[in-house]
Amino acid sequence: MPFRGQRRRRVVVPIAAGETALSNACKSNHDVIIKGSGNITITADVTMAQGCRLYGEGGAGIVSDGEGRIRPDSNCHIEGLNFEGTGTYGIQLVTTPTVGVVVRNCTFNGINLYVVQATGGQHKNVTIEGNYLNGSEILVERMTHSLIRGNIARNTAGLRPIQMYGGQYVNIEQNEVYAGKTGILCIYHTTIVGGIGFQYITIQDNYIEGVTEESISFDTRGNDATNMSVREYDTVASTSGSNQVVLSDADWAAQTTYNSGDWYLGFISGTLLGQYYRITAHSGATFTLSGVPLASVAAGNEVWVGAPAQFCEIKRNTIQMPNETTVSGILLWGLAFQNTIGGAPGDGNTVTNLSSADKYGIRCAPLDGLAAGGDTGNARRAPVDRNTVSWNTVTGGLCADLERDFGGVAGMYSLVGNTYSNNTVA
Repeated sequence: MPFRGQRRRRVVVPIAAGETALSNACKSNHDVIIKGSGNITITADVTMAQGCRLYGEGGAGIVSDGEGRIRPDSNCHIEGLNFEGTGTYGIQLVTTPTVGVVVRNCTFNGINLYVVQATGGQHKNVTIEGNYLNGSEILVERMTHSLIRGNIARNTAGLRPIQMYGGQYVNIEQNEVYAGKTGILCIYHTTIVGGIGFQYITIQDNYIEGVTEESISFDTRGNDATNMSVREYDTVASTSGSNQVVLSDADWAAQTTYNSGDWYLGFISGTLLGQYYRITAHSGATFTLSGVPLASVAAGNEVWVGAPAQFCEIKRNTIQMPNETTVSGILLWGLAFQNTIGGAPGDGNTVTNLSSADKYGIRCAPLDGLAAGGDTGNARRAPVDRNTVSWNTVTGGLCADLERDFGGVAGMYSLVGNTYSNNTVA
């Protein structure tokens, strides 16, 4: 007889059964159904066992009273529930690394969904799909190989409906945002994610309107000296061995800040201008780099150290820009390399400016003179270089670089350059 697998146990929790019944039901890997019209109020976290699936039927919902949250672990599913209440988050993943969490077809009313930074790893294969955000946000601190798809955000003026601090191989697609301070924001945060920047993020087929700052962006967090993605600015003093660069600043001393994580060292001048290399070891002023052609490194070369946005794609998005003076449709704001905006026929983005003023529909913004900090205490430089912007349509706006020099370092640095081609700008 063929093996058919084990039938999952189905546990029904009526609305009237309340918080304790819900919490107990979620302690095993059952299918838990909250049934009935109305809400269960939770005053403390409800942690779901691995493999538990939580469903709502008949309009069932969860009210967070204070900081009570639903906390899914690996392979947990949450579907068809309404979330509201006075707490900050209706759903918050556990802090251990998870695999396979799904949040689908839920409604969030003034309460948020939170993929918290995992301790000792990342959340993987997370799916956030088909949810309705009513004055609510999706906040992802870090995840990998995951999907944010088909969510709708309304009544989000002044909010950041989809926001991520770091991640790799994440698709953000087919979402709709109808208001916000930002639309889809990938903004680095050193304290939370360490040396894990943005790599292979694909933002595609989204519709965004009414956003007052940038609709889609990768942001170095340049106004935050503690948490910006560019950590250091210095010059090369010498080279050592076959793959080591020794920097000049005396403050390196015994520092080992960049000895773990996914940090890079990049060149702002010299033969290797625009190139950057992964740091595999760091001890004091000595940085060991993967694949660096050391013969091309010279004393005095300017360098940055940080966690860039790289190899990301932004394509086939439709953006309607409002009548705001600070607005950008698509923005690379500091420390972004080898990303693609559009890139091929049929993959271009459509950005329409709804006011008469010239605004940047698409812009790459190299930054200079950012606040001093890091181990050296030097003012910092955040290039945006070697990106491709092509086959996009921008109506009533601009499509170009915009260099921003905030002072602190003498003169704007050079770039290899970003490539603009086959864009229609009217």
